[in-house]
Amino acid sequence: MPFYFMKFMSSLLYPLPLFFILLALAALSLFYSRIASLTLLIFSISWLALWSTPFLPQYLLNKLESQHSPLTKLPDDINTIVILGGGAHTASTPSPFTELSRASVARIVSAVRLYQQARRPITLVVSGGSVLGSPIEAELLEQAAITLGIPKEHIITDDVSKNTAAQAIMIKKLLKNNRFALVTSASHLPRALWLFDQQGLSPIAAPSDFIAQIHPRFYYLPQAAYLQRSRIVIHEYLGLFWAYLHQF
Repeated sequence: MPFYFMKFMSSLLYPLPLFFILLALAALSLFYSRIASLTLLIFSISWLALWSTPFLPQYLLNKLESQHSPLTKLPDDINTIVILGGGAHTASTPSPFTELSRASVARIVSAVRLYQQARRPITLVVSGGSVLGSPIEAELLEQAAITLGIPKEHIITDDVSKNTAAQAIMIKKLLKNNRFALVTSASHLPRALWLFDQQGLSPIAAPSDFIAQIHPRFYYLPQAAYLQRSRIVIHEYLGLFWAYLHQF
């Protein structure tokens, strides 16, 4: 229950939901105070403008993604790659590449690239359960890896973990203190590494899915692309804040 409650509450702080909440409050307060209504209206529009233009989302996203450089080659003493799921959804044409999110596809492709470059036996651990009725991420990641040429016997699945904290606990159980490379989105990596560190694990960072440097057309105008990046940024910083709280 706390997991789903926190997921719901955090979603209310994303730019669009909070904009409509503030807009509704502005409309309701019109019956009591025009000044309060106008203040809420201005704040709601300013809030949406702040997150739908590049300045704040790009800055915060860069702060997350610039902490670790891409891993171009797997170190010789690393024989395990852990891939964290980044979301999945039901598709009208079921297949791993249509049901996995863009972030999940980027992560598994990066992991397969490292696997193929290693030219030695490597184990892939794919992690991610079902959230709110979505397909099981680990199963889709496994199917995607097999499609990309990874033998099934080289893949271990964690199909029960629903969030990063649970994944860190499960990976600790599966790998003990063995060293491994951790593949996830560059924006998600700081939080993931912190949570894995809490379990006494020190993975090699292998970031993927860098999106901060991808500039849409009409860069400085409000765009849906920035709202999506804002959602990622808010999700990660709230996740870090929640993780820090849990250590006390």
